[in-house]
Amino acid sequence: MNNLKTNTRIEIGLKLKALREARLISQAELAKRLEISQAGLSKIERGTSSLNTEDFLQVLRIFNVPASSFYPDQGKGTHESVLQNALTRLGAAHLYENASLPSENLEQVNQVIREVLIDGRNPRHITALAPVIVAQINQIHLSKLWAEFINLGLDRRLGWVLENTLEALRLAPKPADLTASRNYRQAETVLQQFLGNIPVGSSTAYDTPVRDVLGVVAPSNRTLSSLEKKSSPLSTKWRVLSPFQIQDFVDALKASHDAA
Repeated sequence: MNNLKTNTRIEIGLKLKALREARLISQAELAKRLEISQAGLSKIERGTSSLNTEDFLQVLRIFNVPASSFYPDQGKGTHESVLQNALTRLGAAHLYENASLPSENLEQVNQVIREVLIDGRNPRHITALAPVIVAQINQIHLSKLWAEFINLGLDRRLGWVLENTLEALRLAPKPADLTASRNYRQAETVLQQFLGNIPVGSSTAYDTPVRDVLGVVAPSNRTLSSLEKKSSPLSTKWRVLSPFQIQDFVDALKASHDAA
């Protein structure tokens, strides 16, 4: 495991350096934008140190690349497993596969939500956000998260997943467990209030005809056309193209509750 971590760290460092040089950004300039020392960035590029989660997400924003582009093919499962176990720990119990895999770098629920939606391609992770949001509703700073996603230009994705979660809560069977039932009610109230109070014009959802694609890897024109025809009303509202319907989020809530 230590050798795998080391190799992955080195590969990430090499890819970060290659991206920086390709964009003609100096090491000093990137270090300043990440608010770390140039010596610290040098260690990361050499693979002797690691990016923390916040810095990693900032790198994705700066270079406008998906998280998966930083992970070597042989380590792809490692990053997917880290994120999957973070989702599991935060409430998506149905994704449990291996509790021994490391997840210390994705401790905070806001970070996990950002990571999943910035990448936006893993269907299981996207629908798994519903039980995570419900289980961690008191830990999610929705206003702050919304502002961050507006800055990223990805607020449509966040609004879409929040409203799908709200509708799924209204349709999903209510848990018999008192604690889970209370979480459902509280999450429904919080999400309803938040979505009902989003200031008009604060979202890019209604400002562009371009559809944001979620849950699909390298979609073809034919795939996009098919998604357009099958879009749910919520996907149409948020100008998102995805294969998901509200029932997919209902199923994720139910599967997570059954697995808990």
